[in-house]
Amino acid sequence: MFASVGKRLGFSTGIFVRVNLTEKRAAFAAVTGLYPVHWVVTLNCELGEDVLEVTDWGDYGYKNKFRHPVQIPMRWLNGHYPLDFRSPQDLLTSNFVNSMKLEGFVPTKGLDRDQVLSEALYFARTLGRTTSKGYLLSRFDTGTFYEYRTINGWIPDGNESNAIKVLEHRLGDEN
Repeated sequence: MFASVGKRLGFSTGIFVRVNLTEKRAAFAAVTGLYPVHWVVTLNCELGEDVLEVTDWGDYGYKNKFRHPVQIPMRWLNGHYPLDFRSPQDLLTSNFVNSMKLEGFVPTKGLDRDQVLSEALYFARTLGRTTSKGYLLSRFDTGTFYEYRTINGWIPDGNESNAIKVLEHRLGDEN
């Protein structure tokens, strides 16, 4: 079981298979819950996630009482899939990198997540133009990348005027 943190009160439940190609194994499971506590039922497998193992709780009867401290792991629950524990920032990063891939970005093989993000940022910057205010804007089919000094961002499906509004709002928040 795990407890959730995030804006989503519910998420997709049901039986699913998760395949780990590196370890060449599949996990069959079902996830269900009522915010904030969620249960993961596995079918003869380990998911490799940091969740609280409660299998032995089945050995107790309904009326059994006992005292034992329990530390329930807190996990982000922002994605749309069971056991997608990515933080809001990780979801935004994945969205940006995947959008750049749709636009023609091909990451170098063997890089870690931060290095791929750096390459995707370089790709977006290279295709951008600088406005009279010094803002860098890169318009793509999937959205607009904006950057000014140390502030950057991605507006999915957004146009350049939306990006400028968001950027100027963020600049105002810094002052």
